[in-house]
Amino acid sequence: MLFEKHQSVYVLKYMNKYFKMASYANSPNDYLTDDVTEAIKYPFKQGAEATIENFKNVNPRYGSEIYLKEILSKAEIKKLVIDLKGYVDD
Repeated sequence: MLFEKHQSVYVLKYMNKYFKMASYANSPNDYLTDDVTEAIKYPFKQGAEATIENFKNVNPRYGSEIYLKEILSKAEIKKLVIDLKGYVDD
């Protein structure tokens, strides 16, 4: 059986890289990736906008918070269109 799925999501882009979550960050690059499939995906643009707005008001105390504030306060929102097509073996 053939299936198709078309979905639009939003990702954050900073300095030509995409924002991803890191469990521990030693540098800003730990939060960034060239691979858009690793990026955090927001189903609605408002979610991405809220993430950016929330970090503009953060007073960072630790290195990882400083990196997050730098990235998220200057990130751009980009629309990612995902088109999947495949077969399911019945």
